[in-house]
Amino acid sequence: MNYLVDVSYDGSGYFGWAKQPNKATIQGTIESALKAIYKNEIKIIGSGRTDAGVHALHQHFNFKESVANIPCEKLKVILNSLLPNDIRINSIDVVDDNFHALHNIVKKTYEYVINTDENLDLFNNRFVYNYCKPIDEKITNDVVKLFIGEHNFLSFSTSILPNTVRTIYDIQVHHTNKKTWITFTGNGFLRNMVRMLVGAIIDVNENKKTLDDIIFLLNNPSKGKSNTIAPANGLYLKSAEYRFN
Repeated sequence: MNYLVDVSYDGSGYFGWAKQPNKATIQGTIESALKAIYKNEIKIIGSGRTDAGVHALHQHFNFKESVANIPCEKLKVILNSLLPNDIRINSIDVVDDNFHALHNIVKKTYEYVINTDENLDLFNNRFVYNYCKPIDEKITNDVVKLFIGEHNFLSFSTSILPNTVRTIYDIQVHHTNKKTWITFTGNGFLRNMVRMLVGAIIDVNENKKTLDDIIFLLNNPSKGKSNTIAPANGLYLKSAEYRFN
């Protein structure tokens, strides 16, 4: 059977999603729990990789297992009993055997949270970027408009992929007197892309870059050229939308 799993995690104590030798990762931790259940190696396929310190509200992965037919709700309970408290399984569903958690994605959404209050948010330090300065609403909206649409985002990424063209469908910015949330929805995101887009927004707010600089970087893609990468702890993988055959 092919299972689709929705999982949330606090990425603070992990070296990212992808399994690495001798390092605590989300994938490695989940695969160890599945091995304890099924008594054999289980490889999970994630909807994408999150870097060290990045969180997920709704990450998805699928895995196949034909030996033990455990009901989904019971499997969820067992998995959560084996996983640490910073990883929680939200739901498990049986899907078509051809379903692939990465290849079947239609769109993905990330959210970045910035503390703009002058006081450091001490007890949420792992979960927000403690910028502790105001962010101008008009400037921010002017920048994000430039990112919407299909672009080569190589200048805003450390990716080594041959194809670095992506489409951002929507960017929503929500301000309160203490925080700013920036939500990006697109057909896919490159390594460090969201964090570098946020870094560019901060740079324009600080007069380190202009809108013309952003346009130049989009029109003249060069790996990591934008330079500024916002901290990992403010970033959340929020959701993924799938195509089911």
